[in-house]
Amino acid sequence: MNEQDYREANGYSQSDLKVLSSTCPKAFKYYWDNPDLRKKPRNQRNLDLGTAVHMYILQPEKARTEIVVCELMHANTAGYRKLKELNKNKIVLTAPEHSIALGCSDEVKATKFWQELLISGEVICELPLFWSDPVAPNVPLKSRIDLISDKYVIDIKTTASLEGFEKDFYNFKYYFQAAAYLRAVKEKLGGDRKFVIIAVEKDPPNIVQIFQVHDRVIEYGDVEWKRTLRLLNHCIESEDWYDYSQQEDSVIYLPKWREDQLKALE
Repeated sequence: MNEQDYREANGYSQSDLKVLSSTCPKAFKYYWDNPDLRKKPRNQRNLDLGTAVHMYILQPEKARTEIVVCELMHANTAGYRKLKELNKNKIVLTAPEHSIALGCSDEVKATKFWQELLISGEVICELPLFWSDPVAPNVPLKSRIDLISDKYVIDIKTTASLEGFEKDFYNFKYYFQAAAYLRAVKEKLGGDRKFVIIAVEKDPPNIVQIFQVHDRVIEYGDVEWKRTLRLLNHCIESEDWYDYSQQEDSVIYLPKWREDQLKALE
């Protein structure tokens, strides 16, 4: 199943539920009812680069036909725009972006973890799963997972800096994704697995770090996943997509660091 078919297939992805977990049901309903909001990410170039990295790592044969390289150095040129227009359904990279994608791929494949993964047994790449969670069995779900082995569920991430990756992990709610993917795999394939992230820096020399996500983090993600899924199920069944006005009045408190600042000034 290609990416477009997967996106158009029925079901809520973990990315969709992540939106609901960060906003009110009314805002989520607007997002869901306007597909263009889901199809057009804020930074398409970054998404294309990430997709290219994944493709070179997981589907190198497909990369040869789906990735078009523009020999120009910058995307803000007439030549790049023309090439993009001629290849609307493909990924068009500038020469520097193509170099980044190849560098990331080569460094990931050179790791000990990757080499051991290849010889450990069957590894399933880019598997689309259509499933339901016992928490809300009537809500159709879908997940497209980078890699699944008998021991691990693996996601590949590109990052600007490994130094700040743990902060990104929580800011972008990767714990939520981890919990969702583990639940999907267990529901469809059975067995218990660990969640692993292969993180690779986009800038040369494309340093790679392998992160195994601790069980307590998965528990944390599980709690938020189940809460969000129950909320979605309630909204679908009741057709009540409420906003913040139906909640109790919110209070803005003084954060601790400002409390400390105030005490110092008193």
